[in-house]
Amino acid sequence: MKHDQRSMTVTFLLLIASVIVLAPWFYAPASGNVAPLTVTTPVPSTIYTSTAVTMTPTTSTTTSTTSTSTSITTISSTSTSTSISSSYTSSRTITLTNTSVSSSFTGTVTTGSTETVTTSTTTSPTVTSTSTSTSSSTTYQFPSCLIATATFGSALAPEVQLLRDFRDNQILKTAAGSSFMIAFNAWYYSFSPNVASYESNHVVERTVMMGVLYPLIGILKLSSLTFSAASAFPELAALLSGLVASSLIGAFYVGLPLALIRAKIRRLRAPGTQRTLEMLLAVTVLGGIFALLVGELLSAPILLMIASVAIVLSSLFLSAVFTSGRIASKLQSA
Repeated sequence: MKHDQRSMTVTFLLLIASVIVLAPWFYAPASGNVAPLTVTTPVPSTIYTSTAVTMTPTTSTTTSTTSTSTSITTISSTSTSTSISSSYTSSRTITLTNTSVSSSFTGTVTTGSTETVTTSTTTSPTVTSTSTSTSSSTTYQFPSCLIATATFGSALAPEVQLLRDFRDNQILKTAAGSSFMIAFNAWYYSFSPNVASYESNHVVERTVMMGVLYPLIGILKLSSLTFSAASAFPELAALLSGLVASSLIGAFYVGLPLALIRAKIRRLRAPGTQRTLEMLLAVTVLGGIFALLVGELLSAPILLMIASVAIVLSSLFLSAVFTSGRIASKLQSA
């Protein structure tokens, strides 16, 4: 009977000790980071109990990142999912010693507790829109001066470089000059390859062409100096250099031969015809300049091309008519 009472007393004390030890775990707040915990459970004087509990959390984090990028719109989306699983197992060894009896009882109580904490973080996607502006420009690449290259024997000859520099570094840098060169090169390169090919195989003709081109090189050199003097206003510089070049070319290459013809033919020296031609050509030059200004204001390449060609041709023939008339009169009077 006494033995049964003692067994019940021991069992009752074990239950009380278990409740005291496990109570802090059931009421402890959940946390992502669990610090190590040590619990000491007091027992009555007849029982000595020592309980040590060590809890070590294990954290598992899974991060998924998705990034999508395009050339115009960049969409960045980040989604983070964090799962924290904390598990700890306490192992307690409770030794009960009854001082009133000579027997001892040793038992092992193992309790397990699993705590799962799930944290979900959602980041709303960020959309970045990139606006790109595309500008297109048309650049016309022209070959070298074929006739001058064939005449002087090399594209690196100083005379050829002077012509190329005047074209590429001055005239083509302006809207009016570029528009004129499109029309000029369409005409010039329609026959210059054949002329250059012929010159390369005929030394005498090449020598004659060299003498013909030297005045042109001097005229274009003077036109280049005119452009440089007015380079603060490139479009005006292109107009002035064009007028100088076309007038001098007309006077030398057209005016001089025409003067010899008019000196022989009286009808071509009529004062009325001279004044009429000069008036018409002068009006054409002024009209071309006005159209050129309008084309500059409207940024109209076609109008610029027509106006620049009209200015060059009318000023060339105006200079030729004026020069030939004056020279023919001098020759006739002599």
